[in-house]
Amino acid sequence: MSYAASIATTTTTSSSIIDNWGFEYNITGSWIDSGNIIQPTSQSEVIDVENLFHGNRVAVFGTLNSNTYDLFVSVDGDDENNNGTKTSPFQTIQRAIDYIQDSLSLTIYVDSGVYYTGFNNTIFSRGKSLNIVGIPSDDSPQAVYPQLNSLEDGMLLVVLPAAIPYISFHITECPLIPVDLPTALVSLQFLNINNITFNQYIYAQGCMAISVAQLATLSLQSTKFTPILYNPQLVCLWPRATLSGSDISFINGSDVLTHTDTAIYAMSATVQLDQVSYSLNISSYAVYSNKGSLVLTNVYSNVSGCFFSFNNTVLEFSNFTLTNYGFIQGTIISIINISQYAKLSNILFTNIGYSYGISISLAPAVILENIRFGQGNFDLPSFLLLQSIGKLSVQNLAISDYNDPDRRTTSYIEFSQVNGTLDNIILENIADVSDTPLISITGCDSLAFSNLEMNNNAIPLMEIVGSTVTLTNTSMVNNTLFSLLTCTTNSVLQLINASVKGNKVTAIDASTCHLSISDSTFGGNLNIVHDQYPLVYTSYGQLDINNVQFTNNIGFDIVSLKNSRSSISSTDFITNQYGFQISALDCHEINGSALFFYGNIELQPVLSFSNSTINLKQALLQNNVYPANITNCQFEFDQLDVIDTTGDSSLNIVSSTGAWRNSRVSNFTISPTDTTISLEDSNVLYSNCTFDQLSSPGYPIGIMTRGTTTFQDCLVNNTIGSLSGGFKVTDGKLIVINSYFGNNAGKVNAVLFASNAFVILQNCIVENNVGSDSIIQIENTTFEIVDCTFSRNYLSRTIHFVNASGDILNSKFTDNSDLFTIILIEKSNITVVSTEFITSFTLNDGSYSTVQLFNSKLDIVSSHFYNNLGTQRPSIYASSSQLNINYTRFENNSNLNGVGGDIYMEKSYGLISSSQFKAGGAHIGGCIYMALSFVELRNNTFLQCEATIGGAIYIDSSVANISQSKFSGCLAQKGDYTDVNYIGSVYCGGAIAIAPIIGKMKSTVWITGSMFMANQVSIDGGALWTNDPRSTISISKTSFNSNQASGGGGAIFWETARTFDKSNIFNYNIAVYAIPFMGSYVFYILLDGNTGDQYSVNLTLFSKETDILFSNHTGITIQSCLTTQYLDNTGICRTCPVVVVVLLLIRYDLPTRTALFSMKIRSSASISSSSASASSSFSSSSSSNHNTNNNNKKQ
Repeated sequence: MSYAASIATTTTTSSSIIDNWGFEYNITGSWIDSGNIIQPTSQSEVIDVENLFHGNRVAVFGTLNSNTYDLFVSVDGDDENNNGTKTSPFQTIQRAIDYIQDSLSLTIYVDSGVYYTGFNNTIFSRGKSLNIVGIPSDDSPQAVYPQLNSLEDGMLLVVLPAAIPYISFHITECPLIPVDLPTALVSLQFLNINNITFNQYIYAQGCMAISVAQLATLSLQSTKFTPILYNPQLVCLWPRATLSGSDISFINGSDVLTHTDTAIYAMSATVQLDQVSYSLNISSYAVYSNKGSLVLTNVYSNVSGCFFSFNNTVLEFSNFTLTNYGFIQGTIISIINISQYAKLSNILFTNIGYSYGISISLAPAVILENIRFGQGNFDLPSFLLLQSIGKLSVQNLAISDYNDPDRRTTSYIEFSQVNGTLDNIILENIADVSDTPLISITGCDSLAFSNLEMNNNAIPLMEIVGSTVTLTNTSMVNNTLFSLLTCTTNSVLQLINASVKGNKVTAIDASTCHLSISDSTFGGNLNIVHDQYPLVYTSYGQLDINNVQFTNNIGFDIVSLKNSRSSISSTDFITNQYGFQISALDCHEINGSALFFYGNIELQPVLSFSNSTINLKQALLQNNVYPANITNCQFEFDQLDVIDTTGDSSLNIVSSTGAWRNSRVSNFTISPTDTTISLEDSNVLYSNCTFDQLSSPGYPIGIMTRGTTTFQDCLVNNTIGSLSGGFKVTDGKLIVINSYFGNNAGKVNAVLFASNAFVILQNCIVENNVGSDSIIQIENTTFEIVDCTFSRNYLSRTIHFVNASGDILNSKFTDNSDLFTIILIEKSNITVVSTEFITSFTLNDGSYSTVQLFNSKLDIVSSHFYNNLGTQRPSIYASSSQLNINYTRFENNSNLNGVGGDIYMEKSYGLISSSQFKAGGAHIGGCIYMALSFVELRNNTFLQCEATIGGAIYIDSSVANISQSKFSGCLAQKGDYTDVNYIGSVYCGGAIAIAPIIGKMKSTVWITGSMFMANQVSIDGGALWTNDPRSTISISKTSFNSNQASGGGGAIFWETARTFDKSNIFNYNIAVYAIPFMGSYVFYILLDGNTGDQYSVNLTLFSKETDILFSNHTGITIQSCLTTQYLDNTGICRTCPVVVVVLLLIRYDLPTRTALFSMKIRSSASISSSSASASSSFSSSSSSNHNTNNNNKKQ
């Protein structure tokens, strides 16, 4: 290649070079011996075009303040004859370029005109540094760009690189390419490259306006391109080329068919442009850059054209305005495979249709700042697509006011394998009929959003798949349709300080996702799609919630979980309606702490758990309608308080196992159809819980069906059941330990009703409860009551047993009262051990008592009945039952106007042993009354008992076996216990009275080995009295000491009773008068001796003053008789029983103090040959305070 001029003599050479990208091109350089690189000698000056004026095409050059060596071109010039000066301009730009020496950098001033007419007119820069400047045209009143008109096919300008100076290596003399290559900068200024066209109307490869060759540099300043018809690339850059400049415009020509494929095409080149304007139809690319670097600032693009970057090193776009794009096959900004970073800032999209927005993929770092998709955009398949980005930074991204009527398949914003941060993102007023999300995130390891606003949209907001995403300071307000956030496929989503309000759909739908929500508010969301649509939903994943408020949401299940794990803490659920607050189905573990549920007033349960494991601590449910429904769960509740509940439902637990600890259930008002706690087929422990202020028509505490329920260290207080009170257990096991039941009320049961169950009450206190039927009712149930206290329960039976079996051990009944009875036992088998019954009180005048049993078996061992008061009935009433009492004390029990101060037995069997009855009192039978019963009394003590009749025991038509017992200080008289309305009162039987009242049948009484001491009676029978001639009374080995009757029979009184007495002792018994009754005093004497022996028997009756009131002498001779005979007074042996009875009848008339007597021999003694036996019987009515001496003398 030859040059027009040079500054030194050189040898020109050309070489073929292959660059790093594989492109082959020629390099032209100079070989110099000195080894010095040629440098240009001068630079062009800055051109001031502000004050250019108009004139003819040549004359205008004279106004320019130019360098002496600058050249001038005009269509009126002459390449052959002119020298390129102002006054002698060249005709072509190429002639001016060729005129410049290689080392110089001159300015070529070009007048407006047509400089290109065909391929032969292509301009080559020759590798020189050029500054081509357009001057004002005379066509316009202001400075305009000259037109370089192209009328034929071809290329206007080819920019070539500078010649490469080679350096000779002094050893091998081979040329070397220097490291720092010279630069040949070509600058175009104030040019309007107009009417660029390609006339063949077919797609053509190549560049139509400017081609910047390898290693060449082009600068465009204030340059305008105005193509017409169809064009391929306008500006092309080849490997290692550089394009820079500012104020560049691409404008449509006049032809409406103008269509340009690519405005700037760069291959392995550097592009850095500022103030670029596009206003032409571009079918493909406004800028296409491959394997280079691309920097564009202040770009305005109108109509169409993509900005495409592929395999570039660096990309920077800033201050873009992209508007009025129609349909293009591609993405407006497409960036693929950046090796260092891409930065986009201040990008505005308006009125974009049928085009993709921004697509960036395969970049180590991407920075997006101030990206906005403004009003007027329509039917964009995608706004922002980011893929495979190592580090993303986004600041201020906004998409607003977009409505897509078509069903789309891609998201507006897509992230795939992207890590980074996004701040201040606004997505609002976007509507779409499809369910494709606004943001799609896939395969991102760490993507963090902050200050994200997604408001007033009618589209799913975000879908997260296989990614880790953090949303901080997020706003989701007034969105409709579909779910707002969707998280799937092992993703992690953190939502921090979010405001989710006024939405119509599910806020978060997470599946196989770890969802974390903290410091957020969900408020005023209204579900218009489905009733009970979930607000936050997690399935097969994990949900963590901390410090979140859910308020005033309607129609949502607030937090819904399925097959998941969850931790919820410091969270409030307030005044939400028509949905669960927390629901869990098939969940592995749900943990909650510091939770508050308030004012959720509809019929769905606040807590709904099914087939899950639940742990809640420090939670408060207040003023809700339906607190909880738990089914097939394992749960642990600690400090879970439920208060102020008003509604139709309860705490419902079905087929579950768990513990409820340190909690309070209070102030419930439940409808007639439900209860506070409903338990079915469950195993539940309540520990240190308080249940108070509970109200329900039926069982305000709860209902249990099957399963096991344990109350330990619990307080049940102030509950009210207008129909049935307390707690009901059916077909299950109830264990109550160390618990308190107080101030509870119920029409039927105040505290407990158990049926077909097993009940254990241990170390419990039941007090101050009231009911119209019973405090506790146990039927068809096995039970244990241990170490319990029942105190001050009133107006109701304390316990009612029906078909029950169990034990009452080491317990205490004190100060209870009832209109009927304290304990009612029906068809049951009860054992009472070491239990106290104290100060019970019945007010009714009916037939009830402290303990009442029908058709039952009651064993009482080592117990104590003390100071119990009743009317008409005693401490224990037994009918058609078996009553066994051992080692038990009865003290100060009173039955006013009643029958049996301690025990009443009717048609029953009783065994009473080793027990003590003290100070018992009743109208009839101060301690025991038995009728139509069989009773054994063994080793008992009766002290200071009192009645109108039968001071200790009254036997009515019964069989009684009394042995080894003691009766002392008992009294029968008219007194405190006398029923004055009972006209049949008879003040007899200081200790025992035997007479028919109810059964009208005879009695059979055995008294053996017992003692009667100091018993008193107002009339007859100081110790024992009977008026029933049909009854059989047998007394043996019994002593009667110091008993006293104000009537007849100081010890025993009977009327024509069949009495068999033997081996008894009578001492110091006293009677006052005999008329008209008879008393019998019986004693026995054993005589030992030989046949023929004689005995003298002296009988003497003394007064209290030891005066002899009566004396009798009887002589007896022992003779030999058969063992079946006895010896009469005549000495004749007669057949007889073994016993000889001498009956002495004494009439004692007052005041004459005279006594008449008679003696009968009722039977004779039977004396053997070796011994003799005789008995004397002495009967008398005697004065009070007398002694009887029996003197036996052998003669």
